Amino acid sequence: MLRCILLDDDLNGLEYLRLLCDRIAGVQVVRCFNDPLRFLNEEPALDYDVALLDIDMPGLNGLQVAERLQGRPVIFTTAHERFAADAFDREALDFIRKPITRERLERGLVKAREHLEHQTRSSGTITVMTDRGRTLVRTTDIRWVTTPEQEKRDKLMHLSTGLVLRLKTISLDQLLSLLPPHGFARPNRSDIVALNAVQLVAGGEVRLKPDPKDGTVEKRPLGAAYRDAFMAVMQG
Repeated sequence: MLRCILLDDDLNGLEYLRLLCDRIAGVQVVRCFNDPLRFLNEEPALDYDVALLDIDMPGLNGLQVAERLQGRPVIFTTAHERFAADAFDREALDFIRKPITRERLERGLVKAREHLEHQTRSSGTITVMTDRGRTLVRTTDIRWVTTPEQEKRDKLMHLSTGLVLRLKTISLDQLLSLLPPHGFARPNRSDIVALNAVQLVAGGEVRLKPDPKDGTVEKRPLGAAYRDAFMAVMQG
């Protein structure tokens, strides 16, 4: 799921853009804003992948907003072609002229998805929203992730450092899409395990290597519905 923030001072244009996003599979609108200052005030607490910013706005324009996002991926939307050069000077993923069509927006969001996938593969890190705020995690530090009995919308990420992070409001499918495709797999509906942390698979369970901190051995059930896919990833 590609998570988007929308910013446009024109309420009609903002609602139209939200409706277009809702019609594109795999896209989720996290929040809509018509005030750039309010967006910047709330932005540090928001978990999103790309911001779609109108350029021509009173107070702060979209170019100035992008400068304050510290390199977060942005797509500019505007009715004015004269802003194009400035937009790409700020390394925008795309520049979409209004009136926006679904097809043109979809092409821009495909670029955003490809950019994020490339970042994940090349950096070896993912950014997740936790109870500590936005957190950068090295994928090589992740041992396993599970769904707690309470607050099932959250997930508990166990790291090789011994730290346990509480991820906020994310599904296992969403998380798996952020992780290296050949390094992690689901043994059941509630867990994700890092393949390099697996010691053996036997007797309907996945046994992890001893925890490097305290030596405990974690065992996770291998569900019948997940077995074939899990073993396929394990065998490369």
